Amino acid sequence: VKFGQALSARPDIVGKQLADELTMLQDNIQPIPHSLALAIVSQEVPCLLETLSPSPVAAASLCSVYKAKVEGKDVAVKVQRPGIRKQVAADSRLLRIGAQQVEKLKGPNGERIVMPEAVAAVDEFSSRLFEEMDFAREA
Repeated sequence: VKFGQALSARPDIVGKQLADELTMLQDNIQPIPHSLALAIVSQEVPCLLETLSPSPVAAASLCSVYKAKVEGKDVAVKVQRPGIRKQVAADSRLLRIGAQQVEKLKGPNGERIVMPEAVAAVDEFSSRLFEEMDFAREA
């Protein structure tokens, strides 16, 4: 989903029609089921349960976001989707394999038709995703 969201902003790469379709990935993200989010918060940071908002204020591909209070201050609480790290790792491996194959494509005159940095771009994108999932570092 995250890769599709990124490509939705690049009609120069995927074309306008596909970019428009991929834009739906940004708008149609369902939140984590509330009972599951509560279970995760109660296990990870039980002190926030008392002030946690009754529903998420946002939903994203990696997490749902709730409001809470810490020492009287409003804070955002990101609840990571269960299994998302494993899914991102698997998707990153597949994207890398795809990028390796795309880099090999040649035009009719034997010239490369795709930038030779496709694998490096996928590696960089994947690295940024794992950084984005490191909520402890972000806090």
